Amino acid sequence: MVERLPSIPVYKLLTALYTGVMACLCSWAIFLAPEGRGANMTVLAPIWALVSSFLNIHDNYDQSCRSVVGAFIGLFFTELIAIIITAGNTVEYCDWIGVAVAFPICFLMALGDAATGSKLSKVFRSDVAMEAMYIPIAFPNGRPFLHGALTAAAFMVGSAESFIATSILNAFNLLPRKDIPALPAFAKRAADYYETLTAYWTSGMEHADFIDRQRKVFEESWRAASREAPTPELRSVIYRMASGLIALRDTMNDGRYSEDMLEHIWHPLMPDIVDMRLEVVYWLRTTAKPIRDDKEIEQTDLMNLATELSSRLSQASITYSEKVVEGESSLSPANDIVRFQFAMSLIAKFAILSDEFYNLVRRQQKEEAHSLKWYNWGGRFCRYMKECKEYWIHWWHLPFWAYGNMTLRQRLVHPLRLSLTITLFAFPLVAWAHKEKVVETFGFWALVPLLFCFLGTPGASLVKGTRRIIGTILAACLGMICIEANYNSVPAFIVEMFVIVSIGKLGALYSNIDYAGTVFAF
Repeated sequence: MVERLPSIPVYKLLTALYTGVMACLCSWAIFLAPEGRGANMTVLAPIWALVSSFLNIHDNYDQSCRSVVGAFIGLFFTELIAIIITAGNTVEYCDWIGVAVAFPICFLMALGDAATGSKLSKVFRSDVAMEAMYIPIAFPNGRPFLHGALTAAAFMVGSAESFIATSILNAFNLLPRKDIPALPAFAKRAADYYETLTAYWTSGMEHADFIDRQRKVFEESWRAASREAPTPELRSVIYRMASGLIALRDTMNDGRYSEDMLEHIWHPLMPDIVDMRLEVVYWLRTTAKPIRDDKEIEQTDLMNLATELSSRLSQASITYSEKVVEGESSLSPANDIVRFQFAMSLIAKFAILSDEFYNLVRRQQKEEAHSLKWYNWGGRFCRYMKECKEYWIHWWHLPFWAYGNMTLRQRLVHPLRLSLTITLFAFPLVAWAHKEKVVETFGFWALVPLLFCFLGTPGASLVKGTRRIIGTILAACLGMICIEANYNSVPAFIVEMFVIVSIGKLGALYSNIDYAGTVFAF
């Protein structure tokens, strides 16, 4: 019996609903052509809105922009091939010649596939470019120019509408965040880990499992924060804070301290340690909250607390030494004394670093507070363009084969296999299309799985292909039910599209469903 139903993360649910809305908004492209002519091409608009819609601005821009560029490339080569063949063939366009001529161009496009490690994969989606080219080239219906324009336009419309809608939401700061930004997340994790360590640091390895679970989370957060730190000064503070807590954890490996040391040094310092712990945790967690640009930065008392703790430690150590000399206490092992002094210095030093971290982050937040307001579109646009400029300058200086550790032969094998497979599979489809009108109209859907499921390794291709089969079967069954229930009803079609696309997108956001959810929503 299931005691508790699994919950759906709000961000994934919002992304799925947003995608459903985007697909419905793009559905006008299906009804644009009179009597449904060309709808087999324009249906790609809501489909690609499904693929490119994300509430994360980076993911959305990445998918949308690369898809638009890929569609332009596909359109250019489609029209070029059609012009050359039509000019050379005085009768009409020949799809057989078109498929043959498309082979070397397909190979060149496939060089931009992510599997090759080429930096072109950051510029355009090679699968979109190939699909935008092959659909009108192999299945022109006697009008390769029109079908080429419709296919490319469908990809562009689906991508552009998602791009525009996401940009508007971002302009008004209405996009939800998938996770906490790196610096606030680090501040929270550091506060939690410091609180745990200062509570258990004298217990040796008794609570090691619990502490190390927090350590794993903390290490992920400080690495992410160091990558996102805007200045070297802040990055340096993050490194020192992380190294301090890691070193404090390592002092626990030698076990518990002697009872005399705990009684005569640690117990008298407990109130000071607790006060410092509370202050450090409070100010670090406060750092995670944004500050308004018109609000002054509050000053912490962490420096004074660290100084007082160091002073009290010296006094307690002197008192303990006197008791040892007078015979009122036994002398602790030298290792315990050194380890204890080192741990206390780390606790005090972390408070000082927390104060430095707090002030650096607060100053940065105040500087950015105005520029991030929704009405400061000019400043935000300039900032975005500056980031784009830096990105593309960096991209330009990358080598052509920028990603992956492969030989040139390995990089070229996948594009060659892909272009050969598509071409060899397209020829029998073209022959079939000459005999069956329905294949001429919808046969390109047989090429789509090759373009999207033919990956760099057999295993990956089989996994993605299997998911496509499962998604297709489920979608076909549901589609027939919808047609039977609400045939030729546009309002019902829109509602069904919203529900099905939302469910499919939600499934696609889970790694164990992934592509099957996307295909189901097609």
